Formats: sequence, C-alpha cells, structure tokens
Amino acid sequence: MAPRVFLDHIVILLPHKDVINPPARLTNHFTISPGGRHADGKTDNKLILFQDGSYIELIAFVDDDPQNRAGHRWGDKTLGIIDYALITRDDAASNYQSMTDRLAASAPGIRYLPPAAGGRKREDGTVLQWEVTTPETVPNGQLPFFCHDVTPRALRVPASQESTAHPSGALGVEALAVLIPDGQTEALGKGYAAVLDTSTVGEETGLVFVVASLHVPPGKESLRIRVASPKAEEEQKIVDEEGLLLTHLKFGGMDSPVKWVE
Repeated sequence: MAPRVFLDHIVILLPHKDVINPPARLTNHFTISPGGRHADGKTDNKLILFQDGSYIELIAFVDDDPQNRAGHRWGDKTLGIIDYALITRDDAASNYQSMTDRLAASAPGIRYLPPAAGGRKREDGTVLQWEVTTPETVPNGQLPFFCHDVTPRALRVPASQESTAHPSGALGVEALAVLIPDGQTEALGKGYAAVLDTSTVGEETGLVFVVASLHVPPGKESLRIRVASPKAEEEQKIVDEEGLLLTHLKFGGMDSPVKWVE
C-alpha cells in the first residue's frame, strides 16, 4: 500500500540572533534558505531544505521577547528541537476526520484540535497560507502536528538544486527520538499507530515507526521515529522537567553531529 503520511518539517527553536544571522556551527553544515515572519508577528524563521522534500525550520521568538511567547503554543519550550510536522496527500479536513476516527477506535484518550489557519510572509513579500492540525490532549511534540498548504507548497518549501546542496552532504532526516516519561510508551504508541495509520517496525529500544519521504534521493532512508523512555541521566532530567525530549536527530548522507544551540 502506498504511504499516506509523509514528513513535512522539524522545528528547532533558536535565539533570535541565530535565526537572523545563522552562526558558523550551522552554516558549516547546511545551506540556509530565507524564511520570513509568521502571521501572528511573534516568530521569525529560516529554512534548511532537503532533497527528500522535508526541511528544518529554524524558528525564534522575535527579539527573544517574553511577550511574544505569551499565548503561543511553543511559548513554554526551551531552545532545541521542539516539534515536528507531517503532511498527507489529502486535505486538512479529510485527514482530520480519518485520523479522529482511528484515534477514537484505538487510542480514545488522544485527540487533535480541528485544523486552524496559519501563515507567513516571505522575505520577498509573498504571503503563504496553510492549516495546522495539532494535538489537544498531549504536549506539543509528543505527537506530531500536521501542516497542509492552502497556497502551493512550493512557495513554502522552495527547494532547488542549490538550496538542497549542503556542505555536510545531508539529504534529509533519517531518525528522530521522542523520549517520554516511564509508563507512557504503550499508550502513546497506540496514538502514533493511529496518527500515522501504520504499525511499529521494531520494539528493541522503544517503539519504532517509519514515516515516508515525499521524495527519496539515492542513499536516503525513510524517517524512523523511536518512541521510548530515556536511558541517559541527562535525558531523564530533561524529560522530568519538560515532559518530553526530541533528540537523536540524524540526517542521511551526513555523519557528523550538529550543535543546534550553544
């Protein structure tokens, strides 16, 4: 059966200065593409575009102003990887209805909010519009959100041969770990199975789910999402404080680690 759910992008929260003028620790690895300011005026972003159709969103609250965090769904997040988005071939409303039905049948404690309008103005003045479908009953980042375009996706994700060629050789995202408190893996795993409309492919170090890429360049594997409890002491500390940790982000075609935040 053809895949129905694809990786859209991964969100990394940075200091505002690092989005406005990306530091060498990022530009030594990646080609950074222009982004813009979101419709609410609270956040700016830049993009790291990949050959597999996905991208990294480097996002920051404007001027690091606490007032811009107030009322924002990522307002309580610390710097680093904070969330990730999926996309489907069908529209936001159809995806929401089918996903809601699957969750009600197999993971009734997990619900998503109906699609909500979002947007951004690009640096060249082009206005983008989309709809996002976000988790309602679990913290943002424990489960993915969905991003469905109203304006053409190519305007939001302007991938080209130049913009997807990176000094590190990165082709796209191959792995992401979602670390959660002990005792939550089974329940959240049922939610993942319903949201992704798939089943696990491994359970040795947690539940592993595979998400397809929109495009598959040579040498690039599909994204493997591992849902597990933390093993390392430092990871456990963050999960205890934050409720989750998104970590172990790995890129196809690239072996060296990236230090996202100083």
